[in-house]
Amino acid sequence: MNDQTVLKNDLPKIDASAGRLERRHDARNAENTRLAAVVAAGLAPNECGPEMVSIAPARGRVIPFRSAETYLDADGEFQTIDHGAYGRSAMRERDVFDVMIDKASKKKGAPFTYAQVQMGRDYRDSVERHASAGVRCSSVEGMPSGGGGDGTGYMDAVIDQGKQIDHWRKLIGNGLAMEIRRVRPSKRGERVVIKARKLVDMVCIEGKTISQVLHVHGWKIGGPNVTKLSNALCECLDRMAGTNRKGGIVSATYGVQSMADIGYEPVLGRTGEMVAGRYQRPHKGVDA
Repeated sequence: MNDQTVLKNDLPKIDASAGRLERRHDARNAENTRLAAVVAAGLAPNECGPEMVSIAPARGRVIPFRSAETYLDADGEFQTIDHGAYGRSAMRERDVFDVMIDKASKKKGAPFTYAQVQMGRDYRDSVERHASAGVRCSSVEGMPSGGGGDGTGYMDAVIDQGKQIDHWRKLIGNGLAMEIRRVRPSKRGERVVIKARKLVDMVCIEGKTISQVLHVHGWKIGGPNVTKLSNALCECLDRMAGTNRKGGIVSATYGVQSMADIGYEPVLGRTGEMVAGRYQRPHKGVDA
């Protein structure tokens, strides 16, 4: 048996060994890529200061923001105070609204207004706080109002928050955000209707994007469907925020006067004086 015959017989073993090395190399590269993505997702922004833990994968992606307060001074001028310690920024979790806004801004601009995003986040935070109200050591500071040491104030806050959540859900309604036209079942496919309440809960609470909601319900992920479902979500958030008042004028009253009877809440300045009125309930007013 010559050397060529021996080499020919060993080719399968050599190929198998080379294949194992290649697969091991690919697996190592994939693991390094995964770890790099985890580290990048847990990095703290530099503007938040060196005291923050720089790498915390369990923290998830965060976004820096500036905490500020605007008020009227004694001269009637608006002043803004930055509450960041030593001029640094705070940070918050990057949620589903940030993901959808970043994705949409690359194409045609932000799909939601600031009020709609804030309404979605308020709904999410309220539901999460209310769901954890029975958990031991849950903080009363997270509730809309505090109370005395007898515990009745805490329970009142929990009940009030539950009523607020129920009110928002009544405003969402039981309507359909995406309905199926009357077609044959063979042509309908796996699509199912998307209810408005389900849409709001999946986006705001579960953190699903519009495309993910469509995918879960068997709808094709395309421009028309995404636009239609996004508009449906915007309408729901507007109803929850009370900004959908057709045929009326929404106004604010300024000056020193009793505003409780006309649906306004006084807004006080830093020294206790009333500087504005904040709208509290729908006012139909006069058509423009």
